[in-house]
Amino acid sequence: MAQKQTANRKEIQFLKQKMGEMSKSHSELEKKVFELQNLLATHIEKIKEQDLKLGVVQHMVGMKTSISPTMKVSASTVTSDDTTPVAVTENKQVVPPLLKKRRPVRRVNDRCRKRLKKD
Repeated sequence: MAQKQTANRKEIQFLKQKMGEMSKSHSELEKKVFELQNLLATHIEKIKEQDLKLGVVQHMVGMKTSISPTMKVSASTVTSDDTTPVAVTENKQVVPPLLKKRRPVRRVNDRCRKRLKKD
């Protein structure tokens, strides 16, 4: 019986020691988690600032959409401050709007004639 009690006391002492070590390691882990959370928050703030700067630059350039890393940049995403429409021919040449061929304006009489021909 006495041997059993001494064994139990030793086991209790060993478990208390282990609990103390675990609580120390737990507190260290909590500190590390707190530091990592702070580090993550600072990185997020830096990313937001960079995104804001990028948005200002995009606004200055006149881009309509934000560019994701997977998106390919084409000439249509970059526009100038001039909002006049520009035509692009088959040869990829830019034609100013005044040089574009205009379609003839259909008159009411033309529409009536077509309607009468169909009947």
